[in-house]
Amino acid sequence: MKARLFSSSSRIMAVAVVGVALVAGGAIAARSDTTGGLPTLRATSHGCEATQLRVLVDASAAKRMAGGTYLPIDLVNQWNEECKLRGYLAVTGVATAAGEDAHAAHVPGAVTSVVLGRDYAAHVWVLLANAPGGSGCRPLTAKGLRVTLPNAAGRAWIPYPFTACAGASQALLSVRPVLQGLASPTSFP
Repeated sequence: MKARLFSSSSRIMAVAVVGVALVAGGAIAARSDTTGGLPTLRATSHGCEATQLRVLVDASAAKRMAGGTYLPIDLVNQWNEECKLRGYLAVTGVATAAGEDAHAAHVPGAVTSVVLGRDYAAHVWVLLANAPGGSGCRPLTAKGLRVTLPNAAGRAWIPYPFTACAGASQALLSVRPVLQGLASPTSFP
């Protein structure tokens, strides 16, 4: 199943669907493979639950920038029942030392509803900050990320050790709104 979710044709299809959906406007969704149609937002679509999603980091799609590394978190619906995501995930870097966890700040962006049928995917970008050249660094050494979905009970745990470093005016972690499809460096907002 992993090969199907992250194949080149899947990424190309997800990017193509994103372009068409953005032109059409409204609620959007993207499938992680090339079979089947796209679900549409219905009144019966309920919010996704952490237990129905496979939540993982795709480090191969990470995007390095001057302020840090944007790390994508992919969310894939594993259930037959469709669900929707809207807004921001609550992302926390869980530190190796007690009491030093870092909660991600929200980066303003367009908020849309994303409907996920079985094997459909959505993603968010999380910035792991690094302070520019030797300024007073506020370090975070984390063993992974704790993710809470918008308006949902339950959390997902992603084991992903990392170190972040932020200056006085920068958050250690920041998160962008949920987007449709699998993350890709070419689809970075």
